Amino acid sequence: MLFNNFELEDLYNSYEKAYSFSFSTACLNPLSIHRVLSLYEEKDQEFLLKDLLNLELDYSSKYGLEEFYSALEHIYNPQKGENAESGVAQRSLKDYEQSPFETYKQHSKLQFLSSCGAAEAIILLFSSLFTLGDSLIVQKPIYPSLYKIPEGLGCKVIDWDFKWAEDFKLNLKSLKKTIKENPEVKALVINNPNNPCGYCFNEFELKELINILNGRYLIADEVFRDICLNLPPPVASIYEKGISISDVSKSYGLQGLRVGWIATQDEKIIEKCLSQKSYFSLRTSILSEKIAALALNKKELLLENSKILIKRGLDKIYENPYVIKLTHNETACKHTSSSNENTEIEDHKQSQASFSGEASIDLPQGSFGGLCMLAKFNSNKNNLRPSVNGKSFMQVEDFFQELIERGIFILPGKVFGIEYSEYFRLSVLRIP
Repeated sequence: MLFNNFELEDLYNSYEKAYSFSFSTACLNPLSIHRVLSLYEEKDQEFLLKDLLNLELDYSSKYGLEEFYSALEHIYNPQKGENAESGVAQRSLKDYEQSPFETYKQHSKLQFLSSCGAAEAIILLFSSLFTLGDSLIVQKPIYPSLYKIPEGLGCKVIDWDFKWAEDFKLNLKSLKKTIKENPEVKALVINNPNNPCGYCFNEFELKELINILNGRYLIADEVFRDICLNLPPPVASIYEKGISISDVSKSYGLQGLRVGWIATQDEKIIEKCLSQKSYFSLRTSILSEKIAALALNKKELLLENSKILIKRGLDKIYENPYVIKLTHNETACKHTSSSNENTEIEDHKQSQASFSGEASIDLPQGSFGGLCMLAKFNSNKNNLRPSVNGKSFMQVEDFFQELIERGIFILPGKVFGIEYSEYFRLSVLRIP
């Protein structure tokens, strides 16, 4: 087992204290415990707080705290209509909503295993199911650990590349061809929705993948799924060889809890992962699971405002080329449209110097979900060139260095592969 450097996380670690504002964040703003408790009626909050304070900090259950396990069952086995948002969210998101789930609403065979974030879930799963010489197909671009870990285990990783030169269209023919040429393939690995480019497989497309796989594993990292405006089904619920990975970080703003999980219909997979977990975290934090369960039990309230912000950001992106401006001594981020109309959104941190930057976006074709997409420099469509205070840049690296000196962070696309060196990851939530 030999893992190469994790360039994406290494970059964040290197500049952790060097910036006060990020255009590339892939998490919701973190919540406080007070905010989680405020999701409940006032008469219940005192009891819940007392319950937390009296919690004995023992080991959790091997599969996860019972309350947490029950909360996951609620997410993966919704009753008819439970997924529909109510109130202002329903009215605001009507153009994006789908009908209530029918295909998996009553599923009762799912098994779960708690993990220390999705990061541990990924390594548990791959180290349990695959070994030296096994072949896997991996969607590209994708969160790097989803291919670096199997590579480190000695697996053969075959790329299924969603090329931007082809307008990022789903190409099932290439997947069929790859499987035909490599019949020994044991699994397809996807990010749904995708990090970094935001493509989201809908239910019909997932079923197409399942038919093509013909009994092979379908592994889906679904950490952004719950904030999708068009919510796709979890693969674990619609396919007996489907395995879902998720957490409370990306969609819920609870990244500090370090709580994730694996969901599958195959009990043997859970037992194999549990055995591997003894070499890693052994147990997930009982306190973290307790707080996570409180949040997941109120997920509709928790996600309501986030979906409104995501819709607003998407509307702005699809309407206009993206132009970003930060002004010295103003805690504001501005979006300038082609008609010179400005809007502002407050940010809790302040830029360090006068700044104005430009970049354009090549949009993914088809369904979008999640929090981020890839912004491309020097787009032929808009003829915009990245610039800072009138100074133009040809390379993402130079643009990155100029911004980081001003306390502003962008994530260069090259951390997802050298072929994405002309891109950077852009957060939908950073579009006011």
